[in-house]
Amino acid sequence: MLLQPHMYSVFREQVCFRDFYLSIMKIILFLIFYLYIAFDLTLIPPLNWVLSQRSGLSLSKN
Repeated sequence: MLLQPHMYSVFREQVCFRDFYLSIMKIILFLIFYLYIAFDLTLIPPLNWVLSQRSGLSLSKN
């Protein structure tokens, strides 16, 4: 009987930590996915073209 509250508190702490860890992982995965969709698909493929155009324009202006 004396060990039950202690075991319950330890179990509860583990559950809270697990839920917190899972929520953090979900947020990290969502951020990675969002950044990949928002930036990688729109900026990375034409990145060399954009850089070449900008460098060409800057060279032509100079």
